[in-house]
Amino acid sequence: MKFGLHVTAACGLAGLIALSAPATAATFDYDLVGDGAAAYTLPGVPPAWTFVDLTDTTTGVSDLPGYRLTTGDKIHLTVTLAHPITFTGFQLWLQNTSSANSSVYVDPTSQYFLNGAAEPEPSSNWGYTSGTSGSLGFGATYVLWGSDTFSFDKLILDATITDLTDDSNQSVPYLDLQDGWASITVFDANKLGVATTPVPGSLILGLTSIGGLAFAARRKRKLAREDAA
Repeated sequence: MKFGLHVTAACGLAGLIALSAPATAATFDYDLVGDGAAAYTLPGVPPAWTFVDLTDTTTGVSDLPGYRLTTGDKIHLTVTLAHPITFTGFQLWLQNTSSANSSVYVDPTSQYFLNGAAEPEPSSNWGYTSGTSGSLGFGATYVLWGSDTFSFDKLILDATITDLTDDSNQSVPYLDLQDGWASITVFDANKLGVATTPVPGSLILGLTSIGGLAFAARRKRKLAREDAA
C-alpha cells in the first residue's frame, strides 16, 4: 500500500528468530527527497557526524504517519538527494517504534546511484545493518574505519521484515510505528582527527557514537517542534 505521504540507532545484530510471514503481508512505499549540501551539525556533536532531513517527494512534508508493521511486510524506499552525501557509514531513519527497546530486523537489497549512473557497493570491507532498535531504519558502513568513503545521491532499497521483537527480545507478530520524520545520519571517520590506521567499526552503525547521537538529534527536533506548536 502507498500512504498519502508515500508511506524506508543503536542497531542490534542479534540472531534472528524466524516467524512465518502472514498471508496478508503489505508493501509500504517511501519516496523521499533531501539535499546532501544541506547537512547540518549539532552543538556539542563532533563534525564527523552530520544530519540530512528528508521530506515526501509529492507533498513536501516531513511528517510521516504511523502504521502497524507486521513480520513479512515489505518496504520499498527511494531517496533522491539534490547533492550527494559522502561517508564512512550512514544510517537512514524512518520512523520510531513505540518502545526504544523493541527491534526491527530486515533483509535489505540496495541500489546506489551517483550523477545518474549506478554506483556499485564496495566489493570488500563493507556491511549493512540487518536490524535497528527502537526504529525502522537502514544503513551501511565500511567495516574497518579508515580513509575510504562512499558517495551516492540516490538510493533504491527493497527489504522484507524478517523479525520483530519486543522489550524482552521476544518475537512478536507486529510493532506499531509512530508518526515521525525521516533523516539520514552521515558519519565520516576522516573528520575525527585520528590516525589513518583503520578503526574497528563492525556492521552496526548503531554503536553509541552513531546511533546515540542520531537519536539525540531526533529528540531535540521533536522538542523544538512541540515548543513551536
